[in-house]
Amino acid sequence: MAMGTGKRRERQQELWVASSDIVQTPANAFYDRLNEILNKRHFDRRVEHLCRRYYRGVGARPSITPGVYFRSLLIGYFEGLDSERGIAWRVADSLSLRKFLSYALDEQTPDHSTISRTRRLFWLTTHRAVFRWVLKMLVEEGLLAGQTVSVDATTLEANVALRSIVRRDTGERYEEYLKGLAEAAGIENPTREQLARFDRKRKKKVSNRDWKHPYDPDARITKMKDGRTHLAHKAEHAVDLSSGAVLKQLHGQGVRSYIPEPERGRRNGQGKQTEQQQVYANRRRVRGETSKRRQKLRCELTERSFAHLYETGGMRRVHLKGRENILKRLLIHAAGCNLALVMRKMFGVGKPRRLQGVGARIFELCTKIWRSRRRLRALQEAKAVPSFTPSRFSGALTTSARMGLVPAGG
Repeated sequence: MAMGTGKRRERQQELWVASSDIVQTPANAFYDRLNEILNKRHFDRRVEHLCRRYYRGVGARPSITPGVYFRSLLIGYFEGLDSERGIAWRVADSLSLRKFLSYALDEQTPDHSTISRTRRLFWLTTHRAVFRWVLKMLVEEGLLAGQTVSVDATTLEANVALRSIVRRDTGERYEEYLKGLAEAAGIENPTREQLARFDRKRKKKVSNRDWKHPYDPDARITKMKDGRTHLAHKAEHAVDLSSGAVLKQLHGQGVRSYIPEPERGRRNGQGKQTEQQQVYANRRRVRGETSKRRQKLRCELTERSFAHLYETGGMRRVHLKGRENILKRLLIHAAGCNLALVMRKMFGVGKPRRLQGVGARIFELCTKIWRSRRRLRALQEAKAVPSFTPSRFSGALTTSARMGLVPAGG
């Protein structure tokens, strides 16, 4: 066979192409099933009702529908994209995501500026309403009990530089402030290297009470887990220990706490007998067997939710400024994490990339079955074993489906 050349591929493009002649790409089973769940519960009609105040009549600027906007943010979670620019590029590049958003091949997908403007336009309460709608779905599916809840927090690195902070009272930049300290210590006209060396040696340093960033005043000076100091935001959420569902707020009375704390001994609680009794009762519960079991569940479910939301979900470093903008994105991320629980229950996988691993395991299992049959056939031909039908292989794929190796019904 002759080797193909680029010249043989050169041909004049057709001016008109029938839609029936366009090569169809394989459907994405994950997003198709996700759309089935959303459409079954009238997701688009629900969010359009919530967002009707933001849209004007005929003659207004063209925009994207609420269903497209919230689906775009869900794509950010499921695909692990950390910015709206990345979401827009991924949607424009993928035919399966176009189908998920109901965009035809001759339609322009949303630009990142359109997604960003829509986020700024929609109120925070609207994003909370969508999040509560997903929680209601989990309750209906029996995936949320809310009896035992674990509360934890983490830090998200802000999209601003620490060296750009200014004093809250005078607006003086940190470099100018440090230069003044160095000159007062006898260093005339210090260079950047000398300032850095002087800053490392002094006992310092800076506090959130005195310093802020001019473009993101909500960010706080924080020591990260790896020891570095950055401007960051604190993210808190509660996790249902019976299912791993992510909650944002917990309302109720009679809550029993299991809060670990360093042993301080008995303290003077004069005039605060009620508070003192609650602290001592919490200490007794923490040392019990029930606390140990729940701490194990916390490590299994709460820490896993942080990994899904921030590590693989693309939110460990934020590309937005302002607590409200970050919370809008985080609410829909948490909604996507909860939708993944519904997908895992109904479909067997919680993220699109899990299907790749499922396919690899199915191929490996089929390869083992094929090799086993070859060995049996070789033994039968050599008359080493009596001939029989290997019926035990007929249940292999069914068993693997129950174990989550293949989609249910696949």
